[in-house]
Amino acid sequence: MFSQNYRMFLTVFLSTIFFSNIVFADPTDGCELGGNELFVTTDGVVLYNAAEPIGGFQFNVDGSGVSISGASGGSAGDAGFTVSAGGSTVLGFSFTGATIVAGCGDLTVLAFTGEISGLSGIVVSDPTGSGIDYSYYSGPITGCTDTSACNFNSEAQEDDGSCTYPEENYDCDGNCTAEVDCAGVCAGSSAEDECGVCDGPGAVYECGCSDILDGYCDCLNNTEDCNGDCGGGDDGFQFFDECGVCGGDCYLSEEGNCPDGQGSNYCDCDGNYEDICGVCGGDAVDGDECGPPAITDGCELPSNNLYLLDTGDVLYNSDEAMGGFQFNIDGTTTSGASGGAAEDAGFTVNANGSIVLGFSFTGASIPAGCGTLTTLALAGDATGLSGIVISDPLGSALDFEYYAGPVIGCMDMTACNYNADAVWDDGTCEYPEENFDCEGNCLIGEDCNGDCGGSATEDECGVCEGPGAIYDCGCSGYLECWDGTEVCDVADCPDQPLENTTLWISDVSNNQITVNLFNEEALAGFQFSLVVDGAVGTLTGASGGSAQDAGFTVNAQNGIVLGFSFTGETIPVGQGVLTVLDFVTEEELTNAVFDLTEVTLSDVDGVAMDFDLGEPFLVGDVVLGCTDDSACNYDASANFDDDSCDYSCYGCTDEAATNYDPDATIDDGSCFYQELGVPSNLIATGGDSLVNLSWDAPSIDCDFQWDLCVESLIGTEYYDACSADDCDGGPGGACDGNVVPGLSDECGYMAELISSGECSDPCGGTNGGGDDGPCSSTFVVYGSDPTGTYYGDCWSDGTGYFYFEW
Repeated sequence: MFSQNYRMFLTVFLSTIFFSNIVFADPTDGCELGGNELFVTTDGVVLYNAAEPIGGFQFNVDGSGVSISGASGGSAGDAGFTVSAGGSTVLGFSFTGATIVAGCGDLTVLAFTGEISGLSGIVVSDPTGSGIDYSYYSGPITGCTDTSACNFNSEAQEDDGSCTYPEENYDCDGNCTAEVDCAGVCAGSSAEDECGVCDGPGAVYECGCSDILDGYCDCLNNTEDCNGDCGGGDDGFQFFDECGVCGGDCYLSEEGNCPDGQGSNYCDCDGNYEDICGVCGGDAVDGDECGPPAITDGCELPSNNLYLLDTGDVLYNSDEAMGGFQFNIDGTTTSGASGGAAEDAGFTVNANGSIVLGFSFTGASIPAGCGTLTTLALAGDATGLSGIVISDPLGSALDFEYYAGPVIGCMDMTACNYNADAVWDDGTCEYPEENFDCEGNCLIGEDCNGDCGGSATEDECGVCEGPGAIYDCGCSGYLECWDGTEVCDVADCPDQPLENTTLWISDVSNNQITVNLFNEEALAGFQFSLVVDGAVGTLTGASGGSAQDAGFTVNAQNGIVLGFSFTGETIPVGQGVLTVLDFVTEEELTNAVFDLTEVTLSDVDGVAMDFDLGEPFLVGDVVLGCTDDSACNYDASANFDDDSCDYSCYGCTDEAATNYDPDATIDDGSCFYQELGVPSNLIATGGDSLVNLSWDAPSIDCDFQWDLCVESLIGTEYYDACSADDCDGGPGGACDGNVVPGLSDECGYMAELISSGECSDPCGGTNGGGDDGPCSSTFVVYGSDPTGTYYGDCWSDGTGYFYFEW
């Protein structure tokens, strides 16, 4: 925590701010300064006035022969700052991340020689290392010092006569402070008359505040009855009955004195009844005689249909404007056409024989709608229309057809399957279940069980139809401590037998995260990050615990928790709840892992403390383990990865390979094979009690080993260079024998052969080895020469020997 803030602070110091020191008067207290100003007195006291907390500061001391030998005291000393002073430069910061609170007073006191004239190069940072704009005190602040003025300046030290004041009856924001009259004038004199009209004339109209309203015959809002009497005559207010008689008593739906006094259910004033088909005066007695109603108007047709009546009227119903029409008359002929919507639109209609054609010379159109298209003069009985062609105003065809019969279906508009085109109700209407609409949506609200119109409610614990707070711990049962004991509050758990200072999460519940601490020495500050896997949430605050008891300020935001004391208080040695974090999640917690990272604990000297971290806190059915199925220790049952994946089982599994790895269980394709020649010229020389064996060193195929190296570089940026005849760029370039060795095991072995002088560098570099060639690295000497005169450790020509003695 400290090192990061310290780096940020030093970064700010890279850019210094120079300020001209103009002294008007010497303040004696930092609170006499303006906001974010510094001042140094002639006796070395650095005054300050800070509008926000200070995380660090730096400045130069100006003057004649000034040399700063030290600095102490002041708010910097109170905050535990380290203040370094040397030459003319003063630097103050905190190793523990402490800050100087916003305020004013003495920042620090300088020990110096010479004459101080001011400060320059002032750099001040906030607790996060960001620069704060500071300046050197340049004299008293002038401005308006009258607190009743609109432009009162609380920081002004001298009044400059600039005060401004509000207009009478208004405040400084232009708000009226007096009563506003009915005309909206502040402190105005306008008033409403007895009719509620601002500055109105009063009740001067026929009815007082108004004239008689339209539709009424007096000021009491009465109307005339059917006899013309306003509000009714001596016999009361008279109405027309259903047969048109003023004051009559013939009402077809009630028992009454209709034409012949025979009672109710008449359908007209002539004494007729409706037959079974609903025809007034009809004689049908069987429903089969009814059938669908006859079409008498185009608006009874389905959309985009034509229909020809016996009278010659061509009925239509169109959902789009028509720019022209043509059709044939079936069963008879016509001698002309007139009237209808076609004539209203100014169409020219040619009707001759069995063909009718309608169009407009002016580009007019018949608007979308329904009614009579035109009326034909028929020569006989027509059976219908055919060959119908209807176009829109742009000449595109509209899909029209001849009405072939009534559409039957549900005609109740309140039904779910209402058919707007139906002209005959077939009794198929369907209706929604009570309290639901046709889409199955509840219309009266659902209870906590999701039942429409249900009465279930949540108890005080938020449980639907729950029993309430009836458990030992209120709304829930006991919490289990680390040792298996049960408590209602995790703070009541017994202390754990810990050996080292330890920080851990002890509980996650009810949108709160409890963080516990066991500390072996006093704690002056702490910082850690919260990491949550399996849930999305936000830290909104922190409270309680030993941090609050010690008066710590604890900030919790953006996943980072920071605790410290402005007054230098510490958390004493002990074990218990450090703090409780408020954690708001977007969804209910199911399975999640809560852990602490990037932890820093500071002692009273600001030194980082050694500590242990507890295990992550698990919520729900969590199984930790390696979840990478390519790892050696993959755990199929794990649902959260704990960073334990191990890949050490990969390697060369071929026992015949040069780099065979007996511990590898999965071959990773890294095997390579070193080919050596067979030793030759084996000679045995007899002697007294000994036999000497000598042979030529085995030969090595250098070209073959170089080819293996080059092939291992396929897919890398070195392959093209190394595979070129002249090793493009080498030596010292892209394919230098001294560079390539680190790229693969094959090239590493080739480098050893080049270094030992057993192979030349294909890229033209120099070989290693001695003047006469090296000893064989493949063969060793066993035993010793007891005389010390016959053989050395190695022959200079590169051959080797075994020495046997019996």
